[in-house]
Order: sequence, then C-alpha cells, then structure tokens
Amino acid sequence: MKLLSTEICGYKVPLVYELDESLELVSLRLVFKNAGKIACKIPGTAYLLARILEEGAKGDADFCKKLEIKGIELLAQTGAESFSISLLCLKEHFAYALNMLNELLSTPKFEPECFELVKTKTLGYI
Repeated sequence: MKLLSTEICGYKVPLVYELDESLELVSLRLVFKNAGKIACKIPGTAYLLARILEEGAKGDADFCKKLEIKGIELLAQTGAESFSISLLCLKEHFAYALNMLNELLSTPKFEPECFELVKTKTLGYI
C-alpha cells in the first residue's frame, strides 16, 4: 500500500493506492471527508444524496441495467463524517465503469420524480 497525493484544482488530494493481483478486480473508492451525516446542517441530506445517486443518471432509464450487465457495482454511502462513492468491477470493464461514474456525477437525477421515489423507498425502509 502506498500513500500518494495529487493536486486537483489547487487542492491537495490524498490517495491510498493498493495493488493486489490475486484477482482480476478493480476497486475504487472516493471518500469526501466532512460530508457525512453529522456534517450536513439539514438531517438526512447526505443519505438523500446517496440514494439519488444510486438511482442513476438523468435521462438514462437503463443506467442501472447497463452496470448490472457488465457486473459493475456502484454504490454511494454515508458515514458519520464522510460521504463515499465505491466502484467495483472486473479490470476489463474499468474504463467503461469510469465513464458511467463520470456520467452519473455529471448528470445526477435531481428531479422531483426521483426525489419522490427515494422518499417513498426511505419511508418504507423506516
């Protein structure tokens, strides 16, 4: 395991790099510190964002099916003090998975219908 860092838009971003060649898998995890459950001023905001991201990209009704067909797992999660997005796939599908992640982050479904669906699912879970 190596601790690296890079600079993006003037911000120093720490990276943890770990190589394990025992499986043909790629695991990528983006962690945003100070963005979790207790960091948001409105309770439930981080959880709501995670669920909306899991609904897929705007204008792509088959977003989740496209991931599933290639065995790509894309999850958004909230912790107490962090928000994370995890990506797991076979190495051969990594470029495709990154493109899908880019699409998701560029055009999330911030629409009233998506909000209502997430709200209904959350109330059912509660």
